[in-house]
This record gives sequence, C-alpha cells and structure tokens, in this order.
Amino acid sequence: MVEITRWREDGYLVSAPVVRHRGLVIHGYGGNSEEVLGLAVDLASRLELRLLVFTLPGHGFPASEPLTRQAALLSLKSAVTALENPDFFIGHSLGARLGLAAGLPTAVLLSMPGSTGFDGSRQELLRTLRVRRVKEDAPLQGLEEILATEVEPAARTLMLRAAREPESVKSLATAWAKKGIPCRTIRDSSHNDIISSPETRKVIAEWLQENLS
Repeated sequence: MVEITRWREDGYLVSAPVVRHRGLVIHGYGGNSEEVLGLAVDLASRLELRLLVFTLPGHGFPASEPLTRQAALLSLKSAVTALENPDFFIGHSLGARLGLAAGLPTAVLLSMPGSTGFDGSRQELLRTLRVRRVKEDAPLQGLEEILATEVEPAARTLMLRAAREPESVKSLATAWAKKGIPCRTIRDSSHNDIISSPETRKVIAEWLQENLS
C-alpha cells in the first residue's frame, strides 16, 4: 500500500513500503500537485519509489507569490533538498523544462516545449495551456522567463509527446530524437491529458525500470 503524506502546504510525499529510488514529479503551467498525484501514486506502487509532488510558485489557491524563474528554481531546489538528492524527475510541459535545471541524471519529459516563443495566436496558447489563475507580475511573464531558459538532456532522458501537440513540442521531440534521445508518441492524447494516459504510465514505468541503477 502506497503511503501519501502532506509535504508543506503545497505538495505530497508518495512512498511505497519499500523504497528503491527517489524522484520528483513536476506539474505544468496552470496545474498543481493534485494534477500529477495520480501518476505519482501509480508509479510509486509499480516501482517501489518515493516521489515528491509539489506545487510551483504562482499556482494553487491562493498563490503566495508570483511565478518567476527565480522563484521556480528556489522551489525546485527546496524539493531536491527535501528528498535528499533524488535520482530522477518526471516533468510535464513547463515542469519538464524547469526540472532539467536540477541537473539530475535521469529525466522523463512529457510534452516539453522547445522554443521561447509560442505557436499561433495568444488565444490558441491560452486554450492549449489551460491557464488557471496563475499569479504572475504580468500576464505570461513567468512562463516566458522559464521557457527562455536554455536546457540540455539529462544523461538518461526519455521524451514523451502526445498525438496532438503545439508545434514547438513536436519540433523539439524531432530534434532530440535525431540526437539519439528516445522519444515516444502517446496515442489518443493531447498536451494536457498526456499525464493521465494509461499508456504514458506504462511507458514511463518500463523505461525507469530499465534505466534506474
């Protein structure tokens, strides 16, 4: 039976009875820790993991501080410290790009955008990102700051993209696949619901089992 306990006021610690590896799960823009909690519980039970799921600055109700690159990196550092140097992270969208800044050796990237700009109109962006009361100093400012951060793949990286994605996600997946990074397309999914797909959970579990030493 997986144990779920509160971590601070904005996150959860999900632990299997026997823990072999520790990792972070980072939600995307407009999300929160509850959104990825089901993914964490499923993976912890399959692979004997301890996973820390936390809510990024600017998110949650009410958000205590705005989303900025600096605030997000401090939140990430706090989570890494709390988990005592985790082995890996799983990040969705903005959370995937942010998580690479932690320098962990193993990364699972779900629908990670590859450009600092946005595809299509602002209305299309908002529809894709499903903005939900993200507190920022100016509209989309924190998002743009984090997307502008240069990132490189971890030593062991898996990329998953949905069947329906913004162009920047598709182009990055194609480019990194050419570098030898494994990239899988999750069928019948979109940018927002890839985290709840049973296929996503199965692919991640199988890959982590092979790649966590």
